[in-house]
Amino acid sequence: MPPILPDRTNVGMDRREGLPGARVMIANVYKSDIPLPKGVKIEYVRIVQNFCKTYFQWGRPMIGLALSYSTNPKVLRSDEHTPRAPLGIVPVEEDGSAYFYAPPGKMLMFQLLDEEFRAVHSMRSVTYLHGGELLTCTGCHAQEDTRKAPAMDTSSLTAMRRKPSVPQPELGRIEPVSYFRQIRPIVQRSCLPCHAKEKKGPQAMDYPDLGDLFFQTSQVSRKSGSRTIPGYYGARACKLGQAVYQHWKDKKISEADYRQVSQWLDCNSLRLTAHCEEQRQLAGELVWPQLDIDPNDPLGLEGSPGEMTPGRTFADATRLHPAQAYTVFPKTAYDRTCAPTNYVPRRGPGL
Repeated sequence: MPPILPDRTNVGMDRREGLPGARVMIANVYKSDIPLPKGVKIEYVRIVQNFCKTYFQWGRPMIGLALSYSTNPKVLRSDEHTPRAPLGIVPVEEDGSAYFYAPPGKMLMFQLLDEEFRAVHSMRSVTYLHGGELLTCTGCHAQEDTRKAPAMDTSSLTAMRRKPSVPQPELGRIEPVSYFRQIRPIVQRSCLPCHAKEKKGPQAMDYPDLGDLFFQTSQVSRKSGSRTIPGYYGARACKLGQAVYQHWKDKKISEADYRQVSQWLDCNSLRLTAHCEEQRQLAGELVWPQLDIDPNDPLGLEGSPGEMTPGRTFADATRLHPAQAYTVFPKTAYDRTCAPTNYVPRRGPGL
């Protein structure tokens, strides 16, 4: 009989105190099946939390813009439905290794940042950790031949010779990012007055005006799969990011403003932070997503209180949208045969 392996997670009824939290080890961030740009040094890994939709209709409200893959791959439309919160950054060692704590029970994606805090490479998929889990990665979408490679001696990695890094907020706080809360004040304070005075540059910079300036993902599925094409993403590649970078170098804007805009661009240039209270968000107020984050502990390295179960998930959904009368069906929530007889799917914008 095969040996019984001990539990390597720390969750549920068997949860014990004093054990390590969820951790991530990346052996070499430069190891990728799509090579990183030559000469680029990766200094940090950014940890980003994605938030699930709380409403079944697409684009209600419009969280952000996304690419249309129908007839024209460059058409922008309101298909983005995932608010995001940058949870922090951790260092990458000279040998490309990184070792850090990550929050359990959250939908996470990782981005590789250069020395100037701009994403060079980003996941399009997401990952998830249980409490106490150690998630190990050979690289960032490693080449196929590494699947047959022998087991790696992680003791040789610089990052594994120290304690795991604790994610550090990039801008002194952790909160979801949106145009109206973080970016519009910068536009009104630093961009539009200068554009008007010099009579050049965009004279209108509300969210819809910036579509062809801020959106750059290089997300061509047939070529890039579940990640971006390194170097052709976010702040490094889009027109707005390049302009803000040059203005920072010319000392026309502060480093804080430059980094805030770059972070927003790297997080998909979102319009809103949550699927609720849109008017408050348009006024620039902070509105937290309704699921999977504690505003009093947004990083959440110790995990969220309680364990998520199907019953709790549907209870939360019913509380958020009582008119929909969510039900825990006897089979599965995704089985149309179990749906209520009065269920009529609606088509959201662009679908």
